Amino acid sequence: MSDYGSDEFEDDEHPGSSSKHSISSPASDKYSDDDYEEAFEDETPMLTQTQSPQKSNEHKTSSSSSSSTTTTTTTTTTSGNDTSFRGTQWTHIDPEELEIGQRIGGGGFAIVFEGRWKGKHVALKTLFDPRVGEKLKQEFMDELHVMSSLSHPNCVDLYAANTRPPKLVIVMELCDRSLYQFLHQTKEPLSQELAMQMARDTASGLAYLHEQSPPIIHRDIKSMNLLLTVNKTVKLCDYGLVTTKVTAAGTPSYMAPELLQSKPFSKKVDVYAYAIILYELFTREMPWTGYAAMEVRQMVLDGERPDVPTVDCPYLIRGLMRRCWDGDSQKRPSFDQILTEIQAWEPPINHIGLLDAGVGDSLDSLGGGMMGLSLRK
Repeated sequence: MSDYGSDEFEDDEHPGSSSKHSISSPASDKYSDDDYEEAFEDETPMLTQTQSPQKSNEHKTSSSSSSSTTTTTTTTTTSGNDTSFRGTQWTHIDPEELEIGQRIGGGGFAIVFEGRWKGKHVALKTLFDPRVGEKLKQEFMDELHVMSSLSHPNCVDLYAANTRPPKLVIVMELCDRSLYQFLHQTKEPLSQELAMQMARDTASGLAYLHEQSPPIIHRDIKSMNLLLTVNKTVKLCDYGLVTTKVTAAGTPSYMAPELLQSKPFSKKVDVYAYAIILYELFTREMPWTGYAAMEVRQMVLDGERPDVPTVDCPYLIRGLMRRCWDGDSQKRPSFDQILTEIQAWEPPINHIGLLDAGVGDSLDSLGGGMMGLSLRK
């Protein structure tokens, strides 16, 4: 599921669903979008303007009169991603502290609204259903545990949460929009320098995930799950697949061959997805447009890949694409390697701009000198 905007692809875990998080329960057990909005808006009053929430590194309970408390939890949950989160922490809130605004994204088991908490403009990932089952709550808690263990400039910040049904809410940093929306729903200019910055931001966030112990494998990297701040800094979001045991879950266009075949996988599946992000950044096109999920799967397994762009795409990026989406996961570079290469990149020199500014080359200088000699004769 994308936090901003709706996903457009079906996945192998829940065929016919527009999101990987659809739960195999009767349709009557789900709220419609209107039900979500009405349920929150009917019971969430306006907030008083207060200081913006901040993450605390101390494991303690708030002594203020507010209903918010800091919750520390220890979990030993281990999944197909082999990831456990110990001592994760968040501020526990009462949903009535929230002011709910308009819907900005979501699909499947959760909906994302913009809103306010203690005077701060935030994003609210909500799961509001009095019939929440254990499986659904566990998915919600798994993502919360992952988010609460992270702190990086290229990961969306977690502020608080309510984990008591029926109103399950994650309060997190509000971004401007998704990379998908910027690339495919606007005509805003994208310079080579900005595209490289976005590529660097994404690699930096993923390098951080992979350096955790044990490594965190995102499993669902795509342009819908990369959010942009107003300054166009990229931030990773949506960790719903980190702890899933279903190997084939995900969005086919971004899935590595080993995932499409339900084989054992490593953190190199994120590297494969990153190659597709690079393709989007430097073409502003969606990969595999017009193909069904099963067709994409077969083409990828047959070794086919999107055409590497040649216009306005640095030579470095062309090479990275080919290496990152290699069919052999062992040949894909690590994000530490990718980050080192991207950070060493320098924008090309604008020779025409230099000439327009009156800065000539060595031949111009030589010619000028020879002309001077001729005139003196």
